[in-house]
Amino acid sequence: QENQKSEEPARKEQVHPMGDAKFHISSVFGEVRNILLTNGQYYSDVHNGVDYVGEDGTPIHAYRDGEVVYSSGGEGIGEGIIIKHENGLYSYSWHLQEGSRRVQVGDTVKAGYVTGSHLHFGLSTSLWSGYVNPEDYL
Repeated sequence: QENQKSEEPARKEQVHPMGDAKFHISSVFGEVRNILLTNGQYYSDVHNGVDYVGEDGTPIHAYRDGEVVYSSGGEGIGEGIIIKHENGLYSYSWHLQEGSRRVQVGDTVKAGYVTGSHLHFGLSTSLWSGYVNPEDYL
């Protein structure tokens, strides 16, 4: 029996959302932030993701295979995407540059698929709750 090569290259089960691009982290998971709003008041929260900063136009990738359950623009957070993954987690990509989203609700994506640019990346165990540190999963 001959060994047969697959015609498709082996691919990772998951990829870093910034791909191979150079980046730095500007805000970590769990950081308590006091934000001065434009109306002069302060807003305090606990950061529920990790902010990655790369060069303008850096592609943002789906970290695992999944289905897009949210894809929209939003005031304050910029454009955003939520993907439900087969491992039970939801990934959140916020602050995407205007016009950079390439997916719509119902689309199925593969790990590494380009979804936009710039990134606040979060993971949760439920839609909109149960946030976990994404660095623990990358």
